Amino acid sequence: MSVSFDQAKRIADRIVQVLGPHCALIDIAGSVRRRVSVVKDIEVVALPKKETKGEDLFGNGEQMLSRDFVEALAGITRLIIKGNVQGRYMQIVLVKCELTLDLFLPVEEDYYRQLAIRTGNAEYSQKVIAQGWRRKGFVGSDHGLRREADCIPKRNDKGEIVGWKCIRLDGELPPAWKAEEEFFQWLGVRYIEPQLRDMRQTINEAQ
Repeated sequence: MSVSFDQAKRIADRIVQVLGPHCALIDIAGSVRRRVSVVKDIEVVALPKKETKGEDLFGNGEQMLSRDFVEALAGITRLIIKGNVQGRYMQIVLVKCELTLDLFLPVEEDYYRQLAIRTGNAEYSQKVIAQGWRRKGFVGSDHGLRREADCIPKRNDKGEIVGWKCIRLDGELPPAWKAEEEFFQWLGVRYIEPQLRDMRQTINEAQ
């Protein structure tokens, strides 16, 4: 199912309105953020607030997503297609709507990288953004950006690299960016507005 940008923007704004009070950060991503005229799904990147479960006298305990966030999310969910609320990604069929929500739940230090790549489009993310961190010797692993030397490749049946597994967790980490612009600056890529991030419209050169 596809809807107009205006309709998709209203749905995305409503999701942010419902989930936002229970998040430290939340942003609309994907084709809505790029202001594409026809939208097939809603994409949102969020950093839910946490609460401590099983806290002892010293304040130690397991960090879990806040109950308020979980309940707010349940209120807009008709069906979960993929993932779960304790993971990093969920695909959800929304209530009173045939559109799906792709909800990304990164760790705090990886938030703005995820916002950038989930904004897309896919070709721009691959050929511009990902090439930026590859030039710096990093790869996207199961633990976020890591030095290639600290990872081993995951390969498919054809021997093609389809991902990376981090094998040295104490290796060098990238900075903890405080804004998307900081992430682009670290990449050495000129920041452009989301609606221009389309390889059919512009080729963004490294600075």
